Amino acid sequence: MKLYTANHRGLRSHTLATAKFKSIVISLRFIAPFRLGTINQRALLPEILLGATKKYPSRQLLKRKLDGLYGMEIGSQTQKIGMQSVISFDLSFVSGNYLPGNPDLLREAFILLREVVFNPKLVKGQFMNGLFELEKRNLYEDLEASYHDKTAYSYLRFTKIMFQNELFGLSPRGELDSLPLLSRDQLLLEYKSLIDSDLREIYVVGDVDPKVVDELADQYFSGAPGGDFQYWIDQEGKKIESLIKVIEYGELNQSRVIIGYRTVVKSDSPLFFPMLVLNTILGDGDQAKLFLSIREDQGLSYDIQTSYSGNKGVLLVFAGVDKDQEESVVAQVDDVIWKMSEDSVTISDLKIAKEQLQKGVRESADSPGSLIDRIFINLHLHGRDVSVSEIIRKIEDVKVIDVIRARDTLVKDTIYIFRDGGDE
Repeated sequence: MKLYTANHRGLRSHTLATAKFKSIVISLRFIAPFRLGTINQRALLPEILLGATKKYPSRQLLKRKLDGLYGMEIGSQTQKIGMQSVISFDLSFVSGNYLPGNPDLLREAFILLREVVFNPKLVKGQFMNGLFELEKRNLYEDLEASYHDKTAYSYLRFTKIMFQNELFGLSPRGELDSLPLLSRDQLLLEYKSLIDSDLREIYVVGDVDPKVVDELADQYFSGAPGGDFQYWIDQEGKKIESLIKVIEYGELNQSRVIIGYRTVVKSDSPLFFPMLVLNTILGDGDQAKLFLSIREDQGLSYDIQTSYSGNKGVLLVFAGVDKDQEESVVAQVDDVIWKMSEDSVTISDLKIAKEQLQKGVRESADSPGSLIDRIFINLHLHGRDVSVSEIIRKIEDVKVIDVIRARDTLVKDTIYIFRDGGDE
């Protein structure tokens, strides 16, 4: 597989030509700085654009068109990556090479994608009020549902506390408190900004001719403003002067405990892969040290796992525990982490963690969507695509001493406990 990259009057196209898949995936991405004032607009905008176009003024008509193109599928998402907001419009469809008559679905896909993004259905220069209110209500109900899910709610509260005054504490899915105030005027303004100012890129993976992709990209999506944003690693942080500990109460059967550690190790750090291995050894799977010690040996938790974000430089520990066992779990987490040494991390620990990570990397290469995500991140972080074999080799090269060095960078920032407390 070879990656072909080209510029088309401000638009960047990236084509991974491969006969490995029977399907083709196209991802059109719009990139802008992640800002508090535009979170709701950029969360809602993709749904509005998919809801009505000039040619297909309802979701039903758009779906009918997609069904007529051999079940073509379209979706969207809004993400925060580094300090950027990334809106993606994704189309997946069967390669015409496997269909009777070899239909040119690639061109059809580009035409349809342009219709969705550049030709929204407007009434008197505004998005349709009924569609706007419907999608805003759907988004509100989706966000509100998180507040009724105890696990999701505890994470939302934790992020607001640990990342107060940092963009990482905001969700690219939208902000519940301010969403009702969003107006059609604000949404239209953000749409115009997306078209006129966003960095624009398109990714194609599948059995395609890169020259044909370039022609289509130039014809349907060129004329972007170009430019670039350099903040693909979250640069925000704070000086930790004291540990933050917050206990909140609600009606729940099982307490939720979240412990947050900051680290200088981020995705562009030499210790990035050792930190990935550390995260796996600590809390990713039923052979992880926290799971074996705190859940299996001591029975202090129902579940316990860790998550590392190299984009931000944080390692989080999540645990579900019985009421009155929260402090014991917090103490045991620290005990497990800081008692790790070159002697206590065994060859077996290292091997299991590496194999688990390498398996995930190989599996990602079996999905066109995952390949696009990997290429996207690597191009922006490293200026080039990083092959599966190179990633696997870097994981394999991690030594125990590297894992301990990564561990030594952890600084505990916040402890959040959400427990049953009735009216408290």
